[in-house]
Amino acid sequence: MKIVRGVPPLLPRGSFTGVPSHFRGWCDAASQGGPGGGYQWVGRQFGGKLLGYVPHDLRDDEWLTLVRQMELMFLREDTDWQGLAVWLRRHVPLMMRLIPAERLDSFLAGVKEAYDTGEMMKEFPDGFEPVEVDLDDPCEGDLYVRILYHRPTPREVTYQCPAPACRERSRAVVEKYAAERDLPVVDLGETIAVVQELGDK
Repeated sequence: MKIVRGVPPLLPRGSFTGVPSHFRGWCDAASQGGPGGGYQWVGRQFGGKLLGYVPHDLRDDEWLTLVRQMELMFLREDTDWQGLAVWLRRHVPLMMRLIPAERLDSFLAGVKEAYDTGEMMKEFPDGFEPVEVDLDDPCEGDLYVRILYHRPTPREVTYQCPAPACRERSRAVVEKYAAERDLPVVDLGETIAVVQELGDK
């Protein structure tokens, strides 16, 4: 099996897989003691934009359903700080990696502040009806998960679905896809992936 380096692991369904440049900039400023106000300020800015961080594999109404669940479970009345931290690490994992462990409490306080001031939910639709969200099957029956990455190079990665119900059939589909296109296969341990470099053509 040909080795290709730099293939990200497949994150669970419902994970926002990017780190917006504005978030990176906020964290850089906070880490250098800039005028922004530290990681509590970063948390408040993040909270104000949370509704816009829709994971690529969810519809808008599915993301709104998850945010509403998070609000009801962790933010209303007595704040469940640990539950909030777990939820954020689950759904915005790459952004959360930029928050130092010793600054997490400040960041979470900022998120709560964004909620308490109404910034977080100001764009939440009135009369929204939650929908059913299945986070257990990342391929949603397609037998593969395909993600377009832009860094460090433009490439399309097709992953074997790790869901137990389709894992073996998915592996066969992904291996066939690679063989037909003469593309490299990467063994990621729990899953395999096929990488197609896009570049300028």
